[in-house]
Amino acid sequence: MRAPLLSLSLTLAAASSGFAPVAFAQVELPRVVPAAKVTQQVGLTEIGVEYDCPAAKGRKVWGGVVPFGQLWLMGSTAATKIKFSKDVTIGDRSVPAGSYWLLAIPTKDSWTVVVNKSADPINSAADYKPELDVAHLKVSPKAATRRERLMYAFSEITDDRTSLDLEWDALRVSVPIQVNTTQQVQAAINGLDSTWRSYANAARYMLETKKDYDAGLKYIDQALALKDDWYCMWVKAALHAAKGDFGSAHDWAEKSRTLALQVGTVGGLEPQLNRSIAEWGRKSGRPIGSTSPTKLGERPGDKLSDKLSERVAEKLADESTAKTPPATAAAGKSPPAFRSASDTLTAPGGPPDGDPPVMRRGRLRHR
Repeated sequence: MRAPLLSLSLTLAAASSGFAPVAFAQVELPRVVPAAKVTQQVGLTEIGVEYDCPAAKGRKVWGGVVPFGQLWLMGSTAATKIKFSKDVTIGDRSVPAGSYWLLAIPTKDSWTVVVNKSADPINSAADYKPELDVAHLKVSPKAATRRERLMYAFSEITDDRTSLDLEWDALRVSVPIQVNTTQQVQAAINGLDSTWRSYANAARYMLETKKDYDAGLKYIDQALALKDDWYCMWVKAALHAAKGDFGSAHDWAEKSRTLALQVGTVGGLEPQLNRSIAEWGRKSGRPIGSTSPTKLGERPGDKLSDKLSERVAEKLADESTAKTPPATAAAGKSPPAFRSASDTLTAPGGPPDGDPPVMRRGRLRHR
């Protein structure tokens, strides 16, 4: 406040002497103890530090400017502020995302670093409330290249951890900080997994309850964009069959069977899948041979089913058709071929007979 008072005094003096007031320029001078900030991205967590940079100026720093055995603000005029965008671990304590204050009790051979969650700035030892501490950590000081001003920096940065280093004079103290990148990435993946299941359930609902097959195709495409799942492909095949597009139904059913065989989840459903594929292939004019499944690592023709004669394959399709109620020509209803091919389709451990086609799978499960 000295500059404004000086300007006011000169202005009053000029006015009392009969001269017009004179405007004086304000001169901005550097702070004796400049402020500093440093920010580092560690995995998915951003860590920021705000602090003051006092200078040694020829003084003895450790055991002098900074007394041993007493609480130190790890700065000059206020405790150093540290922010975490996500939860971290300091020492053996979990520290939730948020803003905290760094303090320390240094000695010649070891330091106790304190993380405090006070909502108010800590400008002196009198402001410190130990009941608000969230973490204590013992660290050992090490010799370092001399620095005139106190400085913070990050080192040893990986996706899972880093060290926050304080350097001043010829000493360095490192505070290890561990982040939870692996868990955070896995949580994001699990969230996607939940999302695709929600879209698949919506598509199934549109297929069996609302009979809105176009909306169902929209939802199942969103599910498949998130995850290539054999059941999603089967629902898409069923939606195409419900619309009378047996060519697309046949193709997506084949993709569903191939993936189910590769991941080993088809169980006892393979014969039922084969019947549906054979029937939709016949209705769409697809070659009979194209309805034979190929497991991972097999070549076409290796499976016994690939060597079935066309007569046997046609007989299989005829048997499936014989179980189907008379076809309806009404628009908007599920084609008989789809219902006969899938009304007994169940997933392992599925519900008892009598459930609607495709829905027999029940709620989608994690596999």
